Amino acid sequence: MHGTQICHFLNNNKWISNAVVPDTDPSVALVSADISPHGHEMVCKIGLQEFSRRLQDELYSIDQKAYQLEFREVHKQIAQCHQSGGRWGRAAILSWISRHPVHRFLLKVHPETVFLKGHFPERPILAGVVQVHWAISIAMKVFKFSDTPAEIKRLKFRNIVQPPAILELLLRHKKENELEFQFASHESIHSSGCLVLTGALS
Repeated sequence: MHGTQICHFLNNNKWISNAVVPDTDPSVALVSADISPHGHEMVCKIGLQEFSRRLQDELYSIDQKAYQLEFREVHKQIAQCHQSGGRWGRAAILSWISRHPVHRFLLKVHPETVFLKGHFPERPILAGVVQVHWAISIAMKVFKFSDTPAEIKRLKFRNIVQPPAILELLLRHKKENELEFQFASHESIHSSGCLVLTGALS
């Protein structure tokens, strides 16, 4: 099946958008796409691996090829705000759902993330302090406040994060000067807390 037909088929799927079949090696059946808001919700329910498998099964049913799916990083201007450590110091943002006062981000934690090195050599995990750092950095960019939080309340670390991982970061503007955050996957909640700011948000 022609690449244009594949893209048309996929772009009618509510889970993804802007599907493209790159004009590269013809022996590699590759599809690059954005994750739609419906897809975001589905990834939170079933995980990215199962999400990809179901899309690949749909493609195979119409073209009898094993397609490789690549989901684009979006909103790089937001991602760059927590770029400490260069490219591997941040999680890639695959989706962003904004419904004030709640913002939800799908973050891809790559095994090469610099913060995983040495923590721990035999079983790398994403440290809690990194999750807090990412939550603060993204919140500062989204909610446009400049000072770091004066306090972090109700901070809880419940389940470890091991790469590769897909996390949903939820940010909620709770009160004038408070933001709740939570990192979760389709399997569990990993961490949560409340950022207390020095001034009210607009």
